[in-house]
Amino acid sequence: MKILYISQSVIPSKSANSIHAMKMCSALSNLNNKVDLFCWNNNLDVEKNIEDFYKFYSVDKNFKILRLKVKNFWFLREIVSLIFLLYKIFSNNYDLIYSRSIQISWFLSILGIKTVLEIHSPPSIKTNYFFKKILIKGNLFFLVLVNNALKQYILKNYKKHIYLEIIVLPDAADDKKNLPLSKDFKRHYKIKKNSVGYLGHLYEGRGIQLIIKLAKEFPKNNFYIVGGAEQHVITWKRNLNLSNIFFLGFQNQNSCYYLRNKFDYLIAPYQNKVYVHGAVSENKDRKSKLETSKWMSPLKLFEYMQAKKPIITSDLPAINEILTNDEDAILCNPNNFVQWKKAIIKLNKDKAYKKRISTNAYTKFINKFTWKLRAKNILLNYKKLVNRKNITIFNFSLVGGGTEYMLSVLFNKLVLKNKHNLNMLICKNKGHYIRKIYDQKKLYSLNKNRIIFSISGLIKFLKENNSNVLFTSMTHTNVTAIIIKIFFLRKLKVIIRESNTISFKAKENLTIKSVILNQLVKILYNKADIIIAPTKIIRNDLIKNYNVKKDKISVIVNPYDFQDIYSKSNEHLDENEKKLLKEPFILSVGRLNPQKNYELLIKIFGFILKNKKFKNYKLYILGEGRDRDKISSLIDHLNLKKNVNLLGFKKNPFKFMKKCKLFILTSKYEGHSNVLVHSQILNNKILASKAHGANREVLSNNGEVFEKNDPYIIANQAIKIINNKKKKNEKKLLLNKFNDEIVADEYSKLF
Repeated sequence: MKILYISQSVIPSKSANSIHAMKMCSALSNLNNKVDLFCWNNNLDVEKNIEDFYKFYSVDKNFKILRLKVKNFWFLREIVSLIFLLYKIFSNNYDLIYSRSIQISWFLSILGIKTVLEIHSPPSIKTNYFFKKILIKGNLFFLVLVNNALKQYILKNYKKHIYLEIIVLPDAADDKKNLPLSKDFKRHYKIKKNSVGYLGHLYEGRGIQLIIKLAKEFPKNNFYIVGGAEQHVITWKRNLNLSNIFFLGFQNQNSCYYLRNKFDYLIAPYQNKVYVHGAVSENKDRKSKLETSKWMSPLKLFEYMQAKKPIITSDLPAINEILTNDEDAILCNPNNFVQWKKAIIKLNKDKAYKKRISTNAYTKFINKFTWKLRAKNILLNYKKLVNRKNITIFNFSLVGGGTEYMLSVLFNKLVLKNKHNLNMLICKNKGHYIRKIYDQKKLYSLNKNRIIFSISGLIKFLKENNSNVLFTSMTHTNVTAIIIKIFFLRKLKVIIRESNTISFKAKENLTIKSVILNQLVKILYNKADIIIAPTKIIRNDLIKNYNVKKDKISVIVNPYDFQDIYSKSNEHLDENEKKLLKEPFILSVGRLNPQKNYELLIKIFGFILKNKKFKNYKLYILGEGRDRDKISSLIDHLNLKKNVNLLGFKKNPFKFMKKCKLFILTSKYEGHSNVLVHSQILNNKILASKAHGANREVLSNNGEVFEKNDPYIIANQAIKIINNKKKKNEKKLLLNKFNDEIVADEYSKLF
């Protein structure tokens, strides 16, 4: 892979960010990648007289540093550097651009260039605007954070903007020995016995005062402080009259490695507030020093772990993510000096304890915290996410119905799994299930009343969103999708789901539109890449009556959110619902159209009422449709108005399902009846039509099927079911078969 790493820090400098960038580039290169490091040139902060940057950071010279020297005004320097960066991007065709700059990631996102962004603290007021814009635009492969506290902060404060993969990767250290040092160096820096070493900056909050206090308390221990700018070292040495504390000043990476391994113990006494020298945190009222204790992932801790020496450090949440007290380190309260004293005493006395925590820390480091492992994790996540498909799910609307319910459940589950980039596109911005879509940013409408008027808008949407998969789930949208593939977007992968037994539907509906659609199915369905059938009945119908190739069809049942159904069935009842549900009742749910055959249902119920035991029973039908007037007339004709109620469409039918004595479905034909599965989940007694075998397939052993449409015989069958002791449904079978998690995984594999 060709990788461009964009550093926010100056190279070369002593900052942890600069060390991090150089180490990461080296680790990425060692994994057989070609890496370029782009860094800014700030003449004020850059270290002087350093010729070999790679030696300065003790890294292999296996990557290229892109550093443009512009000795002019700040604005000009930034502009020229940015032009230089863009030139490198467009001329090198990088596979991965890895950025440590929010502003640069935002700028590249405007140009349609995706990056991986890594941040080590919350966005400042200056960068907050750009960060939000990046998240909204969605031009990040993923976001890398250094600890879980920062992840929780981002999720909490940017929940309206964020819907991307977040990877938590702490800092790391080298797992190899550095270059040998000269004898003069070793002679000059000869380390005394019982040594306690601190390596790092001398900024506020690093606990240097505490180390001095410990030095006074333990005169037989020798305390070494490695690091810090020259002026800081001079300041700390001034007026310090202790023979057992030594300031060694700044040392390069190779020297630090040698010294860490010479010290007997390693200490990192971070205080409750830890500041970064020269960096500021902007808030609404003022600028203040940047405080990092919550978000830090200190490089020194991982370097300490690699040294295989006992570690004494602070008991802070950010450090608790890395080390565990008494297991691989001693963690002390920053404000409790007694605990620090006890830690030194314990290490001075207990050799076995020293060995145990040192070994544990090193083992954890090798298994989790090397630069190589960190680089591998980044590349693995990138390869996983870059191969994600851009999928558009297309439907006419999200008006209440079986297909619409199925699409909303499937879409939500696939979005949460985050294996693919998904969008839901509808022609008409209408329907109860619109509100069920978790991520409304991924729901789009063409605002068209007919499929035919939506074709140009659909093609435009697919192109703009780089969609390589189009998924549809109704016969007319399926035909539309295939036409678009044939005539406009040949590389588009079209996956269609047929929700009905089309041949049975065609026999019932002999309109010109239906006849034409039926013929188009015969001509076009084999042109789809994959066809999904929710039942074997539908699959067999497509093969037998429409000559669809067997190998094109996959049988995948509809997904169901069990917990959501249980939860909604227990929702609060309003006064009208309480009144309705007081009475014993039989229930049916579905659109008021010829397919559902409600005329038969009402006749069946008429015979049930003739049984004295059931004279107080009610029949509730939930749904709306074009046959309402026709059904109402039949109810009046049979004098059933007192006992039969057409309750219309209900957003939550599960409250009724839970309480019904029997659920009846009288459909002439079905593909995959959602209401039958809902009824099974809620443990209903069920009686359903044969529907050419589809309902029997869905029900398995969890309900009964009637063979002939004789209302008298069916009524007697219904009475027997109600009177029988209720059988428990095969819940385990249901969970394994219809669980949204399992079904979504099956769909994901096909995409």
